Amino acid sequence: MRQQNKQEDKQQDEQPKADPLCHLRKLTSDLPPFPIEEAKDGHMNGCKIHKMTCGTSISWSLLSQPGISCARWYNSNGTEFPVHVHEQREWLVVYKGSVFMTIEGQDEVRLLPGMSVTISPNTKHSCRFVEDCWYLAITVPKSEDFPA
Repeated sequence: MRQQNKQEDKQQDEQPKADPLCHLRKLTSDLPPFPIEEAKDGHMNGCKIHKMTCGTSISWSLLSQPGISCARWYNSNGTEFPVHVHEQREWLVVYKGSVFMTIEGQDEVRLLPGMSVTISPNTKHSCRFVEDCWYLAITVPKSEDFPA
């Protein structure tokens, strides 16, 4: 009987564990891909290529209304956002890759897939990307920096 219980325990241990990011992947897997080749002029059908001193930053509008902006963002390895502020409250949710973020008064943190951060209005913050990263960003109210 003990041997049978050990075998059952071993079989349960060998079962694949549920992926905690599965739900997030389902939500983001159907989002449209970035048309990088087609968006040469910086704007195209809700896609915006942001001017950066280094790296590549592209955003794709998911929702743009006076009270809210929601965009899917891609930042390449090497992209950096220097210290800046927004008048809006901002939420970021990483779903692929990672980003190092510093928020005023806090230590730098690395956001990995499934992690999120809320940035209060007028709070100094910066980001640096040491690998390609995809994330969702929401601002309340609407941000003019987001694609329309």
